[in-house]
Amino acid sequence: MAQAFAPPGERMIKLDGTAERGKTDVRLYTYDGQILLTAARLYQGRDEFQNAWGGFASVRDLSRPLT
Repeated sequence: MAQAFAPPGERMIKLDGTAERGKTDVRLYTYDGQILLTAARLYQGRDEFQNAWGGFASVRDLSRPLT
């Protein structure tokens, strides 16, 4: 297992007219040197599922053409 620490980015999320500060990170799930899955996470505090906008999201690879 290899993991590098990078502090999370922060974004302002506006939902129903209320702005909240959220943290973001990107995760690469790998096996045998190959990337299996790329996911983004948006959260606030320690648990991404404690608010209406938190959770995982897909990530689009802009270096590859759309199929």
